[in-house]
Amino acid sequence: MESFAIRSYLDTITRLNNLPISDQREWIFHHGMLLGSRAKWWADFGIRHARHEGLDIALFRNRAGAIQWLDTQTRVPAMAKGVVINLCRDFLGRSVIIRHAQDQTSRFVSVYSHITVPSAVVPGTRVEKGDVIGQIADTTGKKSGIHCHLHISIMEIANKIPDSGITWEIMGEPDLKGVKLFNPMIW
Repeated sequence: MESFAIRSYLDTITRLNNLPISDQREWIFHHGMLLGSRAKWWADFGIRHARHEGLDIALFRNRAGAIQWLDTQTRVPAMAKGVVINLCRDFLGRSVIIRHAQDQTSRFVSVYSHITVPSAVVPGTRVEKGDVIGQIADTTGKKSGIHCHLHISIMEIANKIPDSGITWEIMGEPDLKGVKLFNPMIW
């Protein structure tokens, strides 16, 4: 199966969006942006109601040394080739779920959340690594106070869960419903 290396993915985001980053190490991750964290990285920096189920990509240091946020013009690429199996609403936009592999008991998927999705991206759409599947959603009007960002989850999901059942409700309860989360930072 194709690699899901986060460094390669961040490079793809940088190139695709012509971001003024000179080195991939210039991406900035607050503890609350990482898988499993209970910390918030927005608003009051308090505690989340549940552990974080992925990685939030939002901040980078530009060539001049200033910290910049990704914005609604940021195009979101697929991490690897696969097939779109579901689109669902999330609390900041929409999520695209892409299946990359499947065996008799489960399938391996990546989830891209808090984005706007073009009408051409629908279940059944085949994507290649780097294909644009959306843009980061505008979260400025949300009462949560969360800045624009891309949320990524990588997971194995039991085949007993139908494609249409892969939504935020099951992502927040790994292992309880046949969902196993993987840390994007070590893939």
